[in-house]
Amino acid sequence: VLVCVCVRVLSVGSDLDAEASKLLRSEYFKNLKTRQVLRMLRKLKEGMEGGDKEEKNLNTVSESELRKAKEAMNVDFVKNKVGSDHPDFEYDKQVDFGPAEDDNDWDDDHDPNMEDDFDDDDPF
Repeated sequence: VLVCVCVRVLSVGSDLDAEASKLLRSEYFKNLKTRQVLRMLRKLKEGMEGGDKEEKNLNTVSESELRKAKEAMNVDFVKNKVGSDHPDFEYDKQVDFGPAEDDNDWDDDHDPNMEDDFDDDDPF
């Protein structure tokens, strides 16, 4: 019953905060927390869009959706952050990712015949 109610009120362009407020006033959702309803609506909306969070175009979402996406990215960032007090912290860590798998000729505009203004011995 809950999913049916949600699907009827939800569309790809829906503002999830507004929809959650409406649903929380209904008999079916009155005992749920706002974050639970928002999480459920987000999952339903992602399913309607046919993708997950990584595929969402943040240029086209509402301000509240953009804020939520940024908050989610920040949670992941903080969770994965290795600060200077962390035992795995390594100063100036450099990682070799190997050759590129995709064509990235957008940055291959360097002409070897053109002399650049940089001195290889000068670190600045």
